[in-house]
Amino acid sequence: MNSLAEAFAVVSSLVRADLLDVLPGSEEPFLSPWQVRKLPGTEKVSEPRLFEDLNIQRIGQLAACPVCHLATAFGYLGPVLHQRAHGIDPRPVTPPRSKPVVHEEEILAEETNEREKLQASLRILTERCGYRLRHKGAAAATVILQVGYTDNFVLDGSAHVGSASNTDEVLYGAIRQLYYRVGYRRVRVRYLSLTFTDLRPVVTQLELFPLPDRSERENPLTLALDDIRKRYGKDAIQRGAA
Repeated sequence: MNSLAEAFAVVSSLVRADLLDVLPGSEEPFLSPWQVRKLPGTEKVSEPRLFEDLNIQRIGQLAACPVCHLATAFGYLGPVLHQRAHGIDPRPVTPPRSKPVVHEEEILAEETNEREKLQASLRILTERCGYRLRHKGAAAATVILQVGYTDNFVLDGSAHVGSASNTDEVLYGAIRQLYYRVGYRRVRVRYLSLTFTDLRPVVTQLELFPLPDRSERENPLTLALDDIRKRYGKDAIQRGAA
């Protein structure tokens, strides 16, 4: 059994420093205080609310649960998650593959569960990401949304962005639908994070009989907004809600 693999997987997703030592034998104490959704494998649970129903918020609480209870709740994943919560994983330790992403996050100035305020914050994060994507000459095919609550519970989910885009309205449309699926809790939100992955170079293909669509009509406006942000900062201007 390789007890370092699980600790390495969690460390690589949480710690931004250049180096952090997790000594042999200290894997389980290191994992214990982290939120349970940080444990690799929990993303495969089809009903994330089960953790909340079982009052499991931390990896240590998951490790303390009897295997039989976890097997009843999560099926074949139960024993696997129990093993990983103890820092045991037969998989070899491999460094994470580096993939280009565009990421923006925000700790809200005022914790809230009002949908309108949260959607406004998500739109701002979307425009920041869209600006960076266009600056890179890239389009994103996948978006990952993470919602952090005041009780330290974190929910996340991902969605496809049509056929890849870097247009604010297209990106926000995918994010809004994703939030309806992920942000179902009534607890106040403290933190929002957007990560766009599966980046692809933008390829412009001319059509014989082009039909104007909304993205084309908005392109001059988007370029004008980008020019303002380039001159005065990324938060110099945002779109208003319709």
